[in-house]
Amino acid sequence: MIDSFSDFELSSNETPMPKLSDKTESNWKRVCITRQKGKSKGRIDVYYYPESKVRLRSKNEVKKYCESKGIDYNPDNFDFSSKLILDDNKLNAIETQSDDFLTDIEDISDSEAHLVDIKIPNNFKESQMEPERENWCNAMKEELEILKVRDVYEIVPRPKNKNVLGNKWVYTLKKDVTGKIKRYRARLVAQGFRQIEGIDYFDTFSPVINFTLVRLFIVILVTMKGWLCNHLDIKSAYLYTPLNEDIFMEQPSGFVIDNEYNSVFKLKKALYGLKQAGREWYSELNNSLIELGFQKLLTSNCIYVYKSFVLLLVYVDDIAIFACNEKYMNEAIGLIKSKFDVKDLGKLSKFLGVEFEMRNGNFIMHQKSYIIKMRNIFGNIPNCKSLVPLSPGIAIYDNKEHDVLNVPYRNLIGSLSFLASRTRPDIMFAVNFLSQFNNNPSITHWNLVCQVFHYVLNTSNYEINLSKSESFALTAYTDASWAADKMDRKSISGYVIFLGDVPVSWSTSKQKCTALSSMEAEYIALSEAVKEIVWLNRIMNSCLFLELPVIKSKIFCDNQSAICYSKNLMENQRTKHIDTLFFVKEKLNAEEFDLLYVSGKKNVADIMTKALSHKLKFYCNWLFCNVSE
Repeated sequence: MIDSFSDFELSSNETPMPKLSDKTESNWKRVCITRQKGKSKGRIDVYYYPESKVRLRSKNEVKKYCESKGIDYNPDNFDFSSKLILDDNKLNAIETQSDDFLTDIEDISDSEAHLVDIKIPNNFKESQMEPERENWCNAMKEELEILKVRDVYEIVPRPKNKNVLGNKWVYTLKKDVTGKIKRYRARLVAQGFRQIEGIDYFDTFSPVINFTLVRLFIVILVTMKGWLCNHLDIKSAYLYTPLNEDIFMEQPSGFVIDNEYNSVFKLKKALYGLKQAGREWYSELNNSLIELGFQKLLTSNCIYVYKSFVLLLVYVDDIAIFACNEKYMNEAIGLIKSKFDVKDLGKLSKFLGVEFEMRNGNFIMHQKSYIIKMRNIFGNIPNCKSLVPLSPGIAIYDNKEHDVLNVPYRNLIGSLSFLASRTRPDIMFAVNFLSQFNNNPSITHWNLVCQVFHYVLNTSNYEINLSKSESFALTAYTDASWAADKMDRKSISGYVIFLGDVPVSWSTSKQKCTALSSMEAEYIALSEAVKEIVWLNRIMNSCLFLELPVIKSKIFCDNQSAICYSKNLMENQRTKHIDTLFFVKEKLNAEEFDLLYVSGKKNVADIMTKALSHKLKFYCNWLFCNVSE
């Protein structure tokens, strides 16, 4: 795995621990680091002591550290000799003492050394076999203490004829932006898949904020009205939620109380992993916010307003809070803290996997860290120099050979899909189209996904400038690619919606019915854009306290026949079967938007419905900043 912040190649294989004294054996960590110098590659071992995180790169450093800490030291247990790999085939060669290479190792910074991955245990047993087991044990004790303080459970005798759920420890590392470990985290998760519907749970749906609205309100409130925006995180949110059902669970591994194996936990509050936990938490949060004086927006279940000067966007336990000034910001945060244990993360900088920066007076949105993370995870896939996500005119079909590929196809598609939905509309079509082959990808499909991935790496500097907007008007561009799918001849719909000059919503989707003409395909695509425009206008108009001007939206389409059909009461043999989409005509007659023609050469929605070559850069300049020529 190539480190994202340096030219080091970090070994993913564990290096055997040296045999130290019983007093210190479990505490030392040995890291094998590989670095390229010129045409040769070398490897050297670096030792560190987790309590201090100090990287020791020579026997002299180890000796001084042990003497200062009173630790037993045997120089024969530490090997700092470099191993030189002489060719690109990574053939093992002789061991040599290379002063030049050791000089390079001295240049390793602490931030780079912290980027070495510590293996995360998959279960409790593995956590006890790791060199970091003391840290994992402390993390588990911390989690159980939170459960105790929140009064999540009580110990009861094992019930007869009752469903008793299992549980699992889930471990993770909290790191800062440089990759340095900030915290070891352990979470006790119930095995909700063993719950019985109608007995252990009933309803499970829980609403969350649509990220389109996050982009929308950042543009309106932060960049246009100058409001403040902070990020709040509610700690262990689910543990606040009372349960209505009787749920029993085994005691957690490694922490059976007084060896009472015939006793179990009876959950009094929700635990992560329970099917109803998300819904019950939303209900608890909603009731608490209303009790504190917040009002829920009628048009959204996850938008709350306080005194017309504060607005909340809620995504489970993450809250983006907007306020017109610092006084109301502090007042609103204080109210929420009075009910929940809240961590104020300060100004919005990273929210739901997206990074936000104020740079030269512009509010910038991007996912560079996520792309670096993808590069670290999928860095070994075939490389290709790609200037476009997909090449125009390429024919893609199902895998008729049914060969099973041992490649992370779904994983990569999932990561790319997340990227496309948040900040990268230019790859939306390619990812959506290739996701059709998740169940049975061929080598051709895999190579195409790799092409999209390397296109993303090559264009990781693409950012969306949220400060470009000078108008509250919504403008949509819609397009369709008739019978684009060569397998079932269905068409592709796509649209891009701007608030002023900022893209806030985009979509690509295969049409559910088979369009009989290009006009019909364009009309179906138009209906999808109209639905989104109507929804966004309804959200904006419900925020009366913002006093936004009422501006009629505009929708641009590059098909004159579809425009004509929408504006006129045409009814004949060729169109009567699509009259169920009368929704477009209804909203057009109600003058909720203007429907206008745009040339196909200037329709940015083209990027959402087909693979492009020379026009791609033109549209990317429209959507992003930092697009190189």
